Amino acid sequence: MTTRLDGRQQEERAAIDTLTAGYRPLPGIYDEMVDDVGQVRDHWQRLLQNLSRLGADGVARRFALADQHLASSGVFYRVYEERRSVARTYRLSHIPLIVTVHDVIMCCKCFKLEVRHG
Repeated sequence: MTTRLDGRQQEERAAIDTLTAGYRPLPGIYDEMVDDVGQVRDHWQRLLQNLSRLGADGVARRFALADQHLASSGVFYRVYEERRSVARTYRLSHIPLIVTVHDVIMCCKCFKLEVRHG
C-alpha cells in the first residue's frame, strides 16, 4: 500500500511540475507560491493539485466562464480621462493569493496591527 501512495504522490508532483513549468519568480523578490529554490510552498500544493487534475482545457474553460460571468453581470470600473468617464471591464485574477497565518501575522506586525487568534 505504501508503494501506491508514493506512486500517487509522484504523479501529483509531476502534474504540478508540468503546470508550473514556465513559471519564473522575479529575481530578488519574495514569491508567495515558490520558495528560493523554486519548490512549490506547502500551502499552494492543494490548489495546484486540483488545477492539474482539471487539465489545461478544464482550467481555461473555468477561467473563461469566470470572465463571462463578470462581463454579463456588468462588473466594470471607471477611468476618468479629461472630461469623460470610460467604463472598462474588470480583469479578474483567476488564481487567488494564498497566504499562511504566519504571513498574516508578519503583515500585521509590519503595519503594527493587533493580531488576535480565535
